[in-house]
Amino acid sequence: MKTLSAADLQKILNPEKEAASVPNADGILFPDAIRKHKLAECEKCPLYPQRSAPTCGPSPEEARVAFVSRSPGQYDVAIGKPFANPRGAGAVLDHLLARYRIKREDVLTTNVVLCRSDDPPKEAIAACKPRLEAEIANCQLVILGGTEATSSLTRYRAVFTARPFVHNRKSSTGVQQRVIVTNNPAIVVMDAR
Repeated sequence: MKTLSAADLQKILNPEKEAASVPNADGILFPDAIRKHKLAECEKCPLYPQRSAPTCGPSPEEARVAFVSRSPGQYDVAIGKPFANPRGAGAVLDHLLARYRIKREDVLTTNVVLCRSDDPPKEAIAACKPRLEAEIANCQLVILGGTEATSSLTRYRAVFTARPFVHNRKSSTGVQQRVIVTNNPAIVVMDAR
């Protein structure tokens, strides 16, 4: 385990330009609306009966950084995307990213489960794991916010045992990823109240 230097972070955030993504044969890029629609049909976990809609944010096609937390908050569900609350976890995430000069629109934001739950059951986490792994597969830096995200994607079961180190893992597609563990932004908001 080692710390992530500013130079390492800049290499991840500003790699040499790669070839632009190519649209499909019809010239149409895969829109987030279709992804949301497919996720709305999911019935793999015990959370789906109470779900109004899955909460998934825009997925920058070439995102090199992912931020993963537990589950969407009430405000996130109403808006339809994670970390949407400008006075809640969204504000904490924005502050964290700004501190490292990372643009929010360059970050894939997601949750371990896409349905609202203050305490997602293990069955829901297991059902969502293939989706989560696929979603972050091409990111080079994965920031895990909270215990559920940490235990889902690392061998650690608690945030305090994994911090302040940078961990390495291979994604489902073989991409070498650096992983940073931090607190869930929602916890920071609750502690401030």
